Amino acid sequence: MGWMAWTLPSALFFITIACMLLVMTVFEVLRPCVERKGFLLSALPGVIDSL
Repeated sequence: MGWMAWTLPSALFFITIACMLLVMTVFEVLRPCVERKGFLLSALPGVIDSL
C-alpha cells in the first residue's frame, strides 16, 4: 500500500476502528444479544411472515 500516505492521524483512525470492532466482537461472543421482535414485526405480522 505504497500509494497511501500513512500519517499519524490516519493510522490512529484505522487502529481505533479496528480496536472497536475487536472489542465489539469479543463482547458479542462472551454475551450474545437476545433476538427481539421489533416494532415492524409486531405491526405487520402477515407481511413479514410471508417473506
